[in-house]
Amino acid sequence: MKAMVCAAVLVGLVAGCSDSPKDSAKPVASAPPTPEPIIATPPSRTHNYALRDGYEYGYERPPSQEEINKGQATTALSMVKYAGVSNGNHQAYMHDKASNAVVVVECAKPCEFMKVMIFAQPNGPAISTDRMRASPGVLGAMIIEDAINGELEQFIGERDGRKYTVQFNEKSGLKLNWLGKQG
Repeated sequence: MKAMVCAAVLVGLVAGCSDSPKDSAKPVASAPPTPEPIIATPPSRTHNYALRDGYEYGYERPPSQEEINKGQATTALSMVKYAGVSNGNHQAYMHDKASNAVVVVECAKPCEFMKVMIFAQPNGPAISTDRMRASPGVLGAMIIEDAINGELEQFIGERDGRKYTVQFNEKSGLKLNWLGKQG
């Protein structure tokens, strides 16, 4: 008896899905629409950097008009290290090999104006400090945006078997922050 009831319920469910005379009076669509082809698109990036190499992040900028006039189609990546957060300010830096200068950009969240410091030698005071609007597309703004959004890993260096992080101070320059026990 249970089997007959279950079969009747099952037939009722299936019959409810089939074409009944009432359904056959409805106009029938000619053919189902052809589905759009599926095109694989790369996942959207959540960061602005183009390349990561260990603790360094490569940022690209479009060539300037002068570079384009010279026939240059691309520019070298600006390789940046993230120094972390100090006193609420995110800090990142790059070493300019041509001049041996260190360029540091820092800004707090939300970043409207960023501070750009240039050091002729890492252990000395900044030789230049500018403040500029963190406009979209500006290299420093892209770096700070990644830092604020948690996309950059703080640089950790090692010297004589001891690990350290770095911060830059406008007046005194580079400061090493030793991690772990000193001894």
